[in-house]
Amino acid sequence: MHDYLVTSNVQLLLVLEVWPHWFSDRATPDKVGSREHPAEWGKHFQECMADAGFPECEAITAGSHFVDAAAVVSQPIIRQLILRDLADANISSITELNALSPSELTERVAPLYGGLALVHEGRVLLQPECCGNLSDTESWVRVLRDTPESGEVWIGHPPLAISFAGKSVTLTEGSERRIVPDYLSRVTMKTALLSQLVFTAEQRQMEFEEELTAILVGMELLPSIARRAAALWSGRRLL
Repeated sequence: MHDYLVTSNVQLLLVLEVWPHWFSDRATPDKVGSREHPAEWGKHFQECMADAGFPECEAITAGSHFVDAAAVVSQPIIRQLILRDLADANISSITELNALSPSELTERVAPLYGGLALVHEGRVLLQPECCGNLSDTESWVRVLRDTPESGEVWIGHPPLAISFAGKSVTLTEGSERRIVPDYLSRVTMKTALLSQLVFTAEQRQMEFEEELTAILVGMELLPSIARRAAALWSGRRLL
């Protein structure tokens, strides 16, 4: 376990999940574990993105399959992520999407995979886990509101453990392995700092929703459908 005391130069980055095998049939590295072997898996990610014609798409750190949403939203791959998500929802075309009622749209369009990554001085300390998505910002908001002595932040599985003591908060990575790996992080900071980071991340999520709306309109979605779909994909709660 690596311990970090964070006081400044930190952000919660909105990230999207991009699995290399979604876009390339390239064989995976022989060495198992992207965090144990970041160089090999980082190279694999870059090669798969190049295979797919997206060389500008970069992971937030070597061995990760998460990308900065702010960067990706201006890249061609964002449209492919949208189309892939439509296919997963058994929606065959933009025309079919335009024909859905608001309730049908809500039932069939889910938040994009991803979440929030904690980055300190350019180093990724915490990132989403399997099955995390953009709606998980609500878990960060909820736990800061309730400030339990000990609890969890859902970022996928395993979730983060969170504990409050005085004016400080500690976030600890979990593991589902029988033997806990030694690369896990435990991060401590002032609760006020984490609150500010979450607030800023929420603002960024709203910006992402607006950017996504513009992209969807450009893909010939009706404006009303585009706005609702963008709210769903960005993980923002519909009022």
